[in-house]
Amino acid sequence: MQFWQHLLLGVALATVTFPANAISVDAADNDWTSTPLSSANITNAGEYYADSFTTSTNVNISGIANSSQAWTVSVRLTTLVNGLAIAVKRTGNGTGFPSGGDDTYYPLNNTAFQPLFTGSGNISGIPLEFQISNFDVTDGNGTKDIQIEYQVTTTP
Repeated sequence: MQFWQHLLLGVALATVTFPANAISVDAADNDWTSTPLSSANITNAGEYYADSFTTSTNVNISGIANSSQAWTVSVRLTTLVNGLAIAVKRTGNGTGFPSGGDDTYYPLNNTAFQPLFTGSGNISGIPLEFQISNFDVTDGNGTKDIQIEYQVTTTP
């Protein structure tokens, strides 16, 4: 095959494989800095920082042409930080979401997507809360880079 035939084949495959309306999910980055506990909370030497904390972000689902199109948002870790346990829960509705949050934290791992919630149509500002635990004084100082991957799958 000549170059232009490869190019046309590539364009044809791209047109067949990619949908006209791609669904996207986005979430705000979140930087968190640990702060020392107050002296009233320190009971043992070396307990200057909490061993767990929570942080939050908002998720937006867009690009859905049909407002009745059902979808599921799933999450997983893309990087595993040894020793840390990371869990997530939806804490509220967002704009256009018909039902409330969930009190259950769902543990995340870096192998399989964890289904988190379902919905339909375009929705913005869905609040999520992440719980990160098992920090230890032996972990060392510095930055821990935790990356979360979101996946949206449509259901017929």
